[in-house]
Amino acid sequence: MIKNYNIAPDAGIDPTKILGVTFGAKDYFHVAPVASQYYDWLRDTVPADRLFTTLAEAHVHMTADRGDTALVYPGTYTQSTTPLTWSKDQCHIIGVGPIHDIEHPIQLTNGNADATPTTGNWVFSANECLIKNICFRHRGTAANVVNVSITGDNLVFEDVHFHNMANTATAGAAGAKGTVLDGASNAIFRRCTFGGTEIERTASAADLTIGAGTCDNLHFYDCKWIADLDATADASHAFIETVADADLGKMAYFEDAQFINCGAAMDQLPDCITTGAALAGIMYFNGVCVVGAVDLVDNEEKVYVRPIGKDTTEGKFMVQAIITDNT
Repeated sequence: MIKNYNIAPDAGIDPTKILGVTFGAKDYFHVAPVASQYYDWLRDTVPADRLFTTLAEAHVHMTADRGDTALVYPGTYTQSTTPLTWSKDQCHIIGVGPIHDIEHPIQLTNGNADATPTTGNWVFSANECLIKNICFRHRGTAANVVNVSITGDNLVFEDVHFHNMANTATAGAAGAKGTVLDGASNAIFRRCTFGGTEIERTASAADLTIGAGTCDNLHFYDCKWIADLDATADASHAFIETVADADLGKMAYFEDAQFINCGAAMDQLPDCITTGAALAGIMYFNGVCVVGAVDLVDNEEKVYVRPIGKDTTEGKFMVQAIITDNT
């Protein structure tokens, strides 16, 4: 029998049960847009100190090391000027809504005119947190150049869209980054999307940057990197870049990774990943799809790839890429 669930709080149904969240959080904190039906439902059914209109407010009231969880309802939440630093260990963020990648119904964004901060609109410095089913969308000016910074250990991101630049001034700015991993070890990304297709990005504006701090054991499962690159200046853009002295510790593992260039004119093609021979650790790909790019990695010395499949039947994948002359 198929049951029709009403996830409104007054229906007596715990939305976390429907989402399959079973990690046993001690307290739930609800975040909903103030002028929404979700807020109207919640204000009559949950305590006032458990209902907020921004994630930053909820974070202030959460307690570290006990599994407190913020349930974020559909809507757009603007974090202006001051970055949100998620600094409390074992405090989780769950999007209560349908799962999407691009154009996600739950969006955390910054103001169109925000010129600060330069190190990240959202900074994850806490450890052992689960962030699920949400979008970090970047706007801002040429001075607001980083979307998400991740420095904590043992973090898990599932069904999260890490947007790159949605403003032409920011997209062309020096040092523009979508997501920066720096000193974040044992991070896991499942079904996440990096980038977007709205604004062309220039050479500096990588979708994911791996910094100098040791990022030991990175794991990416069924993740997509998407860019809109078709101008001359886009040719040296990277979906993923590593800084000169990047340290992967042991390895970065990619399973079913997909790198997709959606540019209209495919004559200016980037590398998917830029790195150097000095990179510490290895990159291992267990199946990879490359569309509209020259190389998977521009320096193959520490890169290992297992092909998508060995079935040579007509219609099956016989090579790693969907464009000729790829390595």
